Amino acid sequence: MNDIKELAKWLEEEVEFLKNNEDYVGGWYDLGNGLAAVVLWEEGWGDEVRDDCIQSAQNPDWALCAGIMLINRDDTPDGWFMPWDSETGDILCETTGITPTEDYEFLAKYLLEDFDRVKDCEIKPNGETICKKESEDDDDSWDEKANRNDGEKPWDDSKHFEDESEEPVEEESLKEEKLHEDKEFHSSPYHDVIAEYFDYDSDFEFLDVVASILGRVDNFEDDDDIYTAIDDELIYTYDQWKVLEHYCSPQDANWEVAFESLMGDVFGVCSKIAGMNSNEEDIEEVESEEGND
Repeated sequence: MNDIKELAKWLEEEVEFLKNNEDYVGGWYDLGNGLAAVVLWEEGWGDEVRDDCIQSAQNPDWALCAGIMLINRDDTPDGWFMPWDSETGDILCETTGITPTEDYEFLAKYLLEDFDRVKDCEIKPNGETICKKESEDDDDSWDEKANRNDGEKPWDDSKHFEDESEEPVEEESLKEEKLHEDKEFHSSPYHDVIAEYFDYDSDFEFLDVVASILGRVDNFEDDDDIYTAIDDELIYTYDQWKVLEHYCSPQDANWEVAFESLMGDVFGVCSKIAGMNSNEEDIEEVESEEGND
């Protein structure tokens, strides 16, 4: 049994080490079964300085991430493999960005949950993962169903990340420790549009995620800009859980379905905002012409 506090301590120390030693690719913590918790530099974060991740001082496109990978005893950049489904090719344990104010116990619990999903599977040296498929007639618990090898993500941190040696963590306290303390939805300039689009839904934690995504969009008519905003916001595992919980029931939870639904809705809201902006520009143009007359 891997200890959450011990892993959390290692994660924090490894992050500090890599921040001061950028020439190192990363480090790993042996979890058993040939798998490790990994902290390493990953590219794709853009050239601008950001406050939601720990970027390289030498190249801001690289930032520190954590995930579950096969142990790389050679420590070579090309030697890290994430477990991937042998049938679909889907990555089973996605890496996640590490924030400057990271809750390392929270992160450790998340990584151990991913580890539990694949630790008993057959994993080849290249990361190909073959897991025993369970019968649909199995009368197992939701916790067991949520850990099946079908691309699903953890449903709820308070349900799946329990440490028997600790008191259960209230979900609201986790929220306060994360990045949405200012209630993005209620302070968003697009509050009314979001509320109307989602038919005045009271799931404010999910609406916070949508508002945060919109806050990252510069051009509501640019598909690439919208895609980037969604990707940037969903580096937070907390946001992923809120999206999954909003669109799926525990029995039918599937990240791909939830993500596609979110994409459709975000593009729908952006289309409304783009239409509003266009109408405002038309009105301003008419008023300007009347003033000139």
